[in-house]
Amino acid sequence: MIARTVTHLDIVMQQRPPGTPSPGFNFAIAAVLGLTGTADLAYGIMHMAFGHLLTGLGATAYAVLLVREGLHIRRTGQRALAPRRMAQAGFACLAVFLLGILLKGWG
Repeated sequence: MIARTVTHLDIVMQQRPPGTPSPGFNFAIAAVLGLTGTADLAYGIMHMAFGHLLTGLGATAYAVLLVREGLHIRRTGQRALAPRRMAQAGFACLAVFLLGILLKGWG
């Protein structure tokens, strides 16, 4: 039996591509945003509070996006969305969230 030595190339081939986010970190952030977003959605529905509905919608939408991204990274090792698209979607969710906070402050 011939023993095979581990080369530098073998180690490099097993690593994730640089700049690929961790799926575990995406899931952790998604869990926090999903719980708070769902709670805000429920409060907004029960009390007819439009500000809470918007903050819940923004947080929950971004949580769903992060879960989708994390599952795709775990399955393929690559991002589902380009970083630019992910940033655009994140800023759109942030805009909805901040509009909800603004409406919470007025009401």
